Amino acid sequence: MFKNSSLKSILRTSLYYIFAIFLTACSSTDQKTTIEEQPIIQHQHQDYSVQYIQNYIDSMADSLIVNDHYDRIKRGRIAIGSIGLIDTLKISEDKTHPFYMLGLTLQDGLMTSFLNRGYKVVEYHRARSIIIRDNQDLMLTREIKHLKQDQNLAYFLTGTIVYQENGASVNLRIIDLENDQVSAATTKHIPINIFWNSRQVTNHNGMLYRNSTNQ
Repeated sequence: MFKNSSLKSILRTSLYYIFAIFLTACSSTDQKTTIEEQPIIQHQHQDYSVQYIQNYIDSMADSLIVNDHYDRIKRGRIAIGSIGLIDTLKISEDKTHPFYMLGLTLQDGLMTSFLNRGYKVVEYHRARSIIIRDNQDLMLTREIKHLKQDQNLAYFLTGTIVYQENGASVNLRIIDLENDQVSAATTKHIPINIFWNSRQVTNHNGMLYRNSTNQ
């Protein structure tokens, strides 16, 4: 009688532990399966430091002002123009391209650089008066009819972008509007990994292409 009770107790305890181990194993397997089946989201647009990009822009600004025209340019009013593609002179409209925002980023960054260095930067997109619309109030515009005509500019900074393998070549110049002479010029290579992970980009026939497939 005693032996049968002890045996039953041992069997009951053993079955309990076996059942507990089975449940644990099933739970671990389900958790592992869930983790493995979850898609890994990879952001193709690489996180980058705004200050890191501004360092390139500041370097170009410094290259433009280390010449004999430095003092004269600083006394005049300067406007920062668009930095477009060398073949079209327009800002890139290809939103899939790694350097899609480079031209606009350069324009705004150069404005900051020259202001910080004491130059008289003119915002020539300013309208004659505030433009009030249904959902916004505007002071900056590209509409000729709203622009102030007499900007009293002395210099205009502009440039071009040339796509290259692993980056882009940026060419900047300051034009004296009185005689159309180039008062200063500089060229800088901008690496592609500032905006995009280099593994997401390939080069073919001198053009850069982004791979839209997650790696």
